[in-house]
Amino acid sequence: MGIIDLLKGFVIGILVLILMAALPSYIIMNAIQSNLLDQKYYETQFEKTGMYIKIQNGLLNMVASQIPANQLATYGITETDLKNAMSKSITKEWVKGEVDRNIRNLMWYLNDETKGVNLSISLRPKIAEGIANLIEDKIGLSQSAAMSFANELDVVKSIPEPLDVEKFAPGTKQALADLKSNVQMFKNMVSQLFIGILAIVVIIFLLTLNLKDFTKTLGWPLIVTGILISAGSFFLPNVVRDAVSETRVTSSQQLITMTNVIDFLSPIFGSILTQGLIILGAGIVLVAFSFVSPMIEKKEKK
Repeated sequence: MGIIDLLKGFVIGILVLILMAALPSYIIMNAIQSNLLDQKYYETQFEKTGMYIKIQNGLLNMVASQIPANQLATYGITETDLKNAMSKSITKEWVKGEVDRNIRNLMWYLNDETKGVNLSISLRPKIAEGIANLIEDKIGLSQSAAMSFANELDVVKSIPEPLDVEKFAPGTKQALADLKSNVQMFKNMVSQLFIGILAIVVIIFLLTLNLKDFTKTLGWPLIVTGILISAGSFFLPNVVRDAVSETRVTSSQQLITMTNVIDFLSPIFGSILTQGLIILGAGIVLVAFSFVSPMIEKKEKK
């Protein structure tokens, strides 16, 4: 074995190590990108985790908290009566439509399909409708009279129409602009990492120039990497759980629980596992081919 062969072996070894480090990074980043930047992912996971109902309940509680109990008692109305009336206008279907529309606008913006983003909900008409239903049931006014009365209430007039996220959370649009910049940078990194992995595979092939050596050189690292990625996907939920626990986000409110977070991210963990198994399978095929190819060559020579 000459100095050239030693040098080739050293370079191939370095490239294999880089490949084994790059593949897990690419798979995790690709799983994040393909899920978290897809509108359908949120629609599916929000339905699965019951987030639409939680958001509906949050809106009902918010509306109920804006009207003092003593004012309700004057008309013989309880907070439960108010929430029940509001639930007929602020329905789960309406909440789902508003949330999905805003997620769609946000995804278009983050994926650079639009230059600006509009995040808002048309809440005032729904609150007026809910109060009108309550007035109609409790006081006996006609529907049109109850609606006119509801629209004149200060609690209804005080709600901006539409209710834009920037109005109750100033600085949101700037934060989203920064997020968009980071998302574009992240997407570029994923693309560059993929190109880098392909380049490493091509260079290894050019250095070996032998199908048997190439498949064996590439196959075993893929098997090891595939096993590590697949096994690691089972530990990721615990890693995420610990990271979220440190932020104390789930313990500071009741809308989102730790179970919600893990369930919401479960498709990402599943995607990482699937890609790990694909890498493992590809490695097994390549190693198997490296053993079979010499036999095929012998038969062809005969």
